[in-house]
Amino acid sequence: MPEIKGRLIWIGEIEEKTEKFKIMDFAIKTDDPQYPQKIKLQASNKICDGIKNLSLGSVINCHYNLKGREHNDKYYATVTCWKYDIINKAP
Repeated sequence: MPEIKGRLIWIGEIEEKTEKFKIMDFAIKTDDPQYPQKIKLQASNKICDGIKNLSLGSVINCHYNLKGREHNDKYYATVTCWKYDIINKAP
């Protein structure tokens, strides 16, 4: 499964879609010295709570899936984090 490591730079608000389902967006910045990337990911349910409790600046390794869809001849993709590992927790 694909993984990406980066520093947590933004945590969005949790959106409760139903009583049992919630989602949240967050972003990380990779530490590639030549071409660092800022990447937005989406988390759901338990992962939301875990990410929300981290401080900005924490370094995490995200295991993710890509999800794509089409609507009215426009194409969209979502990077969904289904597991994460804390590499270095910021204070």
